[in-house]
Amino acid sequence: MKQISHFNSLDFPYFIVRLTGIVFLLMVTGCRPENQIGHFYPQKESELQIEFDYSREWGLLEEEDFRGITGGRVKIYDPIKPVPSCILSYQETGYLDSHCFDNRPVIFLDVWNTEAYGKLEDEITSTLTMIEKSELHTLIEDQIITIDGIHARMITRSVAAVEVAPETIIYIDIYVKVNERGYWFSLWKLPPDEVGGNFHQAFLDIIASIKFVR
Repeated sequence: MKQISHFNSLDFPYFIVRLTGIVFLLMVTGCRPENQIGHFYPQKESELQIEFDYSREWGLLEEEDFRGITGGRVKIYDPIKPVPSCILSYQETGYLDSHCFDNRPVIFLDVWNTEAYGKLEDEITSTLTMIEKSELHTLIEDQIITIDGIHARMITRSVAAVEVAPETIIYIDIYVKVNERGYWFSLWKLPPDEVGGNFHQAFLDIIASIKFVR
């Protein structure tokens, strides 16, 4: 496994990510007027058996099945980011592609489709192997956290800038298994200068509020 380089001033955004991960179990949801807080509760037939709180300033879309990869998905996004034509596409197809967010951060809350995509544990191994072998990926943090009293694996990585994505971006992936269901909660495409910002905090608040419907 790659070792994290010693901290220096250029690593400051990454240091904030690490610090946030360490203290995130002590975090409480920020104080907002009650009418600005939404509560997600799954439909009875949904495979995504979680509930959580979220700020109504963010958009929320629920998908029953994301292309056979997941048994259910919720996307949370900044409503000013998606391309208008993508919203129309969502109304017609039931999902938003990642390109709709124009390389901006987006939160995914997935229940894993084991039959279609293999074991959740294999995905964790695959992610760590990719980080180890790729020159573009750097491991920032790999740690065990607790969600609703259950241990989960949180992997934070950075991806170096390339021609199609001209700035370094950060990915946070959380994996947890509950009642034979695998869950994958992720924050993708977070620019380093937005670490600790509103959308990053929104992700941490959502994770802290998750309850598994048992």
